[in-house]
Amino acid sequence: VWLMEMLTVVELSWDLNDGNVVCRQLGFRDAIRVRTSAYFANGGTCVDGNCTCVEGYKGELCTEFDIKIRLVSGDASSGRVEVLYDGEWGTVCDDGWDLDDGNVVCRQLGFRDAIGVRTSAYFFRDAIRVHTGAYFGAGSGSIWLDDVACTGSESRISDCSHNGWGVENCGHAEDAGVECGDLGACRGVNCANGGTCVDGNCTCVEGYKGELCTEFDIKIRLVDGDASSGRVEVLYDGEWGTVCDDGWDINDANVVCRQLGYRDGIAA
Repeated sequence: VWLMEMLTVVELSWDLNDGNVVCRQLGFRDAIRVRTSAYFANGGTCVDGNCTCVEGYKGELCTEFDIKIRLVSGDASSGRVEVLYDGEWGTVCDDGWDLDDGNVVCRQLGFRDAIGVRTSAYFFRDAIRVHTGAYFGAGSGSIWLDDVACTGSESRISDCSHNGWGVENCGHAEDAGVECGDLGACRGVNCANGGTCVDGNCTCVEGYKGELCTEFDIKIRLVDGDASSGRVEVLYDGEWGTVCDDGWDINDANVVCRQLGYRDGIAA
């Protein structure tokens, strides 16, 4: 009984004479050329003289990294940012992560058809907002990028300044995320203090006002009394606080009551 085992051939000193013998043994006349392992790099296969590369690699001989990005654990337009590098998907650390970085990611994920018509819900022009602290959940594996510092004009995140591939001091609790969308009339409108832009206009959160929500909207309220009495509290810089009673008198109370829509204070 013969025990047959298929073995590979080590490429040391491999040349055309060796190739000719192999080809004649297989029924061909001669070898046209011989190749070493570098020719079929990173798992690529050769079909009709051309390399077909596995995901993560590209180039004539599959020797170049094909760096891609994707959004994970969100929806079609939002999620944790992951990067494909050296054949492995990994995350991006949120150190320094801001809207310029998010804009590059969103544009890299977007596309138009040949005549400029939007062809899919995956057409993203801008980042609506960015997220830190593993907002879309913690990833796993490598953290490929840290201290990403895009100017916003780059076409790919790999073109942005960063510490170097795999050079990081982060954990997956710091994985970066982004929400993408077509801002339309809101492009260039930067609402401050948590405000959001709708159709080109800022909608401010409580405590702020103005075209870009940059002004304090100072309000008052009465607490722990009834509809017309209570502790005086003031909303300033987005936070409710109290008023100290030093020097507090009926004149102060009258102003508060009139601001609340009453005629005057009965007592202070």
